Amino acid sequence: MSAQSNYQARLMKVIMFGDAATGKTSLVAKFAKGESTVGYTATVGVDFSVKRMTVDEVDMKLQIWDTGGQEMFRPIVKPYLKTTQAIIIVFDVTSRRSMLGCDRWVQDITDSKVGDCVVVALGNKIDLVDSREVSTEEARE
Repeated sequence: MSAQSNYQARLMKVIMFGDAATGKTSLVAKFAKGESTVGYTATVGVDFSVKRMTVDEVDMKLQIWDTGGQEMFRPIVKPYLKTTQAIIIVFDVTSRRSMLGCDRWVQDITDSKVGDCVVVALGNKIDLVDSREVSTEEARE
């Protein structure tokens, strides 16, 4: 058996959370597949993509879980938190309401007693300057 056949990349699970229509699916499509999306299609439940990459000479296999942002899907995605290494909470800078909704997602994460995990917030749709409702300063706070 060759060394190549024994190769296995380090697996890292990343979950995208955020209210509906914040652009989670578009971000995953662009990052994982290099695809641009146009229009809005709601994610039903949970979907995932895989992205292979090298970070500091370590081969990584990212499983990027894209979750539905509608209220009815919140209980469905909570069990996925137990085995994740990173959570990205996405909000739309053209929707103050979506930024304020981040507090609920943080509470869900806290309630799920996630172990050692990186959690970041990501302001999306910054190219829509004329429609912006959340300033850079507000987002940083």
